[in-house]
Amino acid sequence: MITQIDSIDVTWIVKADMMASFYRGGAITISNQENGKQIIRFSLKNVRDPGEEPFQVILTLQEDENRFFFQADCYDNPEEQYPLRLLQSDQGDEILFICDDEGEQIFFSLC
Repeated sequence: MITQIDSIDVTWIVKADMMASFYRGGAITISNQENGKQIIRFSLKNVRDPGEEPFQVILTLQEDENRFFFQADCYDNPEEQYPLRLLQSDQGDEILFICDDEGEQIFFSLC
């Protein structure tokens, strides 16, 4: 279980456009549910385009089943969950969640 997050940085790649956007997370909250799930909520602000409206992201972690998902209110269906893969540094001080589907590649870096 994650107990503290000092920063969240996100790289969001749209494959068809070969364009990358860079986001910084803010207003991070971590909650643990009785069913063993951990919910991490945060807002994302575009680093290079300050005029873009921030949006909300939810990471759902079910470590005992090795299942990780995210959802975001910038999609047409903000309730839809997308699977994530987990990579962790040797020291455990950085966690990287990766979403890779047909249209996008998203990297969530948590420190």
